[in-house]
Amino acid sequence: MGDELPKRIGKIEEEVSNVQQVVGGVKTEIAVVKEKIDEQDKHLKEIKEEAKLQTNILSKLLTLTDRHDNFEKEFKFLKEDYGKHKEEIIKLVGTMRGIVLAGAIFVGMIIGMGTYIYTDKVKLLDRHEAAITVLR
Repeated sequence: MGDELPKRIGKIEEEVSNVQQVVGGVKTEIAVVKEKIDEQDKHLKEIKEEAKLQTNILSKLLTLTDRHDNFEKEFKFLKEDYGKHKEEIIKLVGTMRGIVLAGAIFVGMIIGMGTYIYTDKVKLLDRHEAAITVLR
């Protein structure tokens, strides 16, 4: 029993040393794992920011696509409407041209009549002036 006790103590010390090595190794592994988790967290945050940017871009693209589709539908509708009412539109444009031309002729006649009356009155005034000059 006397020799057995130091052997048992030596064995326990060896086991404690092994446990300390294992605990030291576990601490090192924990530090490495923690560092890797921090790096992964950093990468995930970068990915999250880029995903937000891509989501924003895709949202804008969808909005523009919807607008384009709406404009395309509206253009198609206007084209069909013009095809149906083309003759009526041409008649209305011709009528408007006629009204504008008649208005221009009417305004021209009023200006011509005004000019004629004005020149007639100026001639009359010239005659009266000549008669007054003779009478003096």
